[in-house]
Amino acid sequence: MSFGSTSEKECSNIFITKWSHVTGERLEPKFYSSIYEENINRLESADFPLVNLKDITTLISDGTHHTPSYTNSGVKFVSVKNVRKSFINLEKTKFISEQEADELDKRCKPKNGDVLLTKIGTYGYASVVKSTERFQLFVSVALLRPKKVVLSDFLEIFLNSNLAYLQYHRVVKGSGVPDLHLEDIRKIKMPLPDLKNQKRVSEYYFKKLDESRNKEKEANRLIESIDDILMKELGIPFIEQNEASNTNKMYFKNFSEVSQGRFDPLYHLGGIYTLLDKSTYPIVTLNSVISSLQSGFAAGKDEQSSLKEDIVQIRPTNISNEREFVFDKNVYIDRIKLEPHKKDLLKKGELLFNNTNSQELVGKTILFDLEGDYFSSNHITRVKFKKDHDGRFYSHLFNCYQRNKVFFTLCTNWNNQSGISNDVLKNVKIPLIPLSEQVRIVGVIDRIRDKAKALKKEADSILDLTFKEVEQMILKDM
Repeated sequence: MSFGSTSEKECSNIFITKWSHVTGERLEPKFYSSIYEENINRLESADFPLVNLKDITTLISDGTHHTPSYTNSGVKFVSVKNVRKSFINLEKTKFISEQEADELDKRCKPKNGDVLLTKIGTYGYASVVKSTERFQLFVSVALLRPKKVVLSDFLEIFLNSNLAYLQYHRVVKGSGVPDLHLEDIRKIKMPLPDLKNQKRVSEYYFKKLDESRNKEKEANRLIESIDDILMKELGIPFIEQNEASNTNKMYFKNFSEVSQGRFDPLYHLGGIYTLLDKSTYPIVTLNSVISSLQSGFAAGKDEQSSLKEDIVQIRPTNISNEREFVFDKNVYIDRIKLEPHKKDLLKKGELLFNNTNSQELVGKTILFDLEGDYFSSNHITRVKFKKDHDGRFYSHLFNCYQRNKVFFTLCTNWNNQSGISNDVLKNVKIPLIPLSEQVRIVGVIDRIRDKAKALKKEADSILDLTFKEVEQMILKDM
């Protein structure tokens, strides 16, 4: 009898624990992994009393477990999407009626000084409520109301630390969507310094958080300046479209101007194309500067794989808002399918255009420059340019178009999705610029992007170091 060899990775997942350490209620092996045991040992060696969250709160609850009836206005309704580390976004929420909010208040009524903690899907993000504005919660968010023995800010900091996250990760349930249950949140262990030490930790953390956020803001300002700079380089006097000023929703169009079978009013409303007429360069269609344009392929379950050794199929979710590749959630195509799909392998220098998404996101674009084998889904259009054109330039141009709603206007809509066909994309208007100018403009924009990336890296480094320092302050009486 022969046995298959065990990989090094598989061996790292094998460990031994004493039966005396096994509790009757937790029999899953992951619970006893050394990383979690070491974290508990760190907590138990703290200089301060170790308490459970249920001991230092008057309430640990969550929002409604039923999807409410949404309204166009009313009481704001906060879900996991609105809560991040040390930040609650009350500007982009859904709404429910006052009457429904009154009913939900009977279960859980958020107030100033409470701490929110995400618990379903993206779990482990905490932030203090620092507003008297009324809102309600979905089940994906827990609410913790601290007793006087703990500062809200300190509780938020601890809940965002690795000391807490390793405890969440140890007990989180759910095979598909992670779910951190309330009974497990109540059992989370936390060192409890006196209020003076809590205040010291809080003041230090928020000082460093401000430093990090200032760098993040400067990075975002640089990124946001790219469109203005690009338009200036193209000789176009950029005028920001003010949707609020477009109060007159009625306008006229000659029937002779209605083309391509498009009768949707938004398509004929106008936009950046009007400004292109003022460009110092001639205006042509995309079709005149490309050598090929084709969509990726749809992969059914029979073609997909769970093995990371197989081929990543790039999808819209692999393109970040910063127009960088992200590979934290991937779909893999079985490598044995390579032969029939060889023509579908991505090639360096191709532009990847997101042709189907929500209407706001259609058109996000990235240049493919990765080593190795990759496919793309049918929601991605691959664009290859002629030799005297630089794909990097058109990536910047298309992202400018996307942010300024050119593709939003060109979209057709169906079943809660929007898209741009290959034929429509071929006819997108663009300024015709010499290759030398394309390369120069790319250089200008890339220098700005590089500076923004460096600032964001600094911002992340500040936070990473701060959390390490804060964890020591939580554990040790310095």
